[in-house]
Amino acid sequence: MKTTIKKTGERGSRAVGLIQFTQAALVSMKEFKNGEGFEKLHALKLSYAKMTELEQLEKVRKYFKSVARLPKVPEDIYVAVFSPGFVGKENTDTLYKKGTDSYDANPGLDKNNNGIQKSELLVKYYESFKEGNKSNNIAAVSIADKKKEETKRIHSKIVTFASDLSQERINQISNSTIRILENAAIDSVNELIVITSTIRNPLQQAAAMYHNESTGNHITYKLPGQKVINVYNTSVKNGNSREETIRLMTEKIIELTNLKQTVSRHCVSEEVYKNFNIVDIRLSLPNKRDFVYSLLKIDAVTKIIHPFTNMRPNPKLQYDSKEQAVHVEIKQ
Repeated sequence: MKTTIKKTGERGSRAVGLIQFTQAALVSMKEFKNGEGFEKLHALKLSYAKMTELEQLEKVRKYFKSVARLPKVPEDIYVAVFSPGFVGKENTDTLYKKGTDSYDANPGLDKNNNGIQKSELLVKYYESFKEGNKSNNIAAVSIADKKKEETKRIHSKIVTFASDLSQERINQISNSTIRILENAAIDSVNELIVITSTIRNPLQQAAAMYHNESTGNHITYKLPGQKVINVYNTSVKNGNSREETIRLMTEKIIELTNLKQTVSRHCVSEEVYKNFNIVDIRLSLPNKRDFVYSLLKIDAVTKIIHPFTNMRPNPKLQYDSKEQAVHVEIKQ
């Protein structure tokens, strides 16, 4: 990440550094006192800008020591930097009201013109997370670290992953799940299994739902999911862009998640996902139905959603003609 410092006028200076240190942050870290003057503040920020990333990490550690309530989920790390008093609070809470200095510094986050809500900030988090996962934005790791990470996972010649899945999403799949899919593939005489989807954050879930709806593939959802589809329909009717529609859908998913309503079994916390791996399998299997029947023999497989007609009845099976994959839920 580039570190920059800009003077915006005679009496002000922008945030700087790895987590965009502000005057308030520096005060909380006890590196600056309000009233000590702009020149000292500017000099302090300039010193941060000249630090290497590793040197700045010590300052990041010091900042998080000053946060009263430490984050327990990745989203709240983002919140801790932007508005530390709202770590662990409800997603519907208003972080900054209109007319405050903090609001005036970030008016673009307020999409509903009613103050900056935590849910609006989290949309920005998921967008930034997606951008950061692009290959040209991912920092290189040493070969030794890479090999150490790879040793944690079974290397399967049968079970593979779609090329557009990030390593972080791949890493959520357990070795137990890999073995179950391998065994079912061997039993059904399928040489290759391709996992196309695993865990999703709210933005990824919204994007997936938008894609399905916009291409005429109307997946059947329970009530929470249908509420998100209603947002899609209203937004499209109002002539909103793809980006704006996905943003609105993401906000709705965050709101429903906060109310303990699950839009999709893919879109859950990492902790929940560790107990139940949810995977989608590409339909390009020579023996699709046999693969499903093989999965049904395994106790850990609790549910399969599929688009195949004339399947033998089974309480674990759910038919959906619009399903574009074999959706498998596996208890860990």
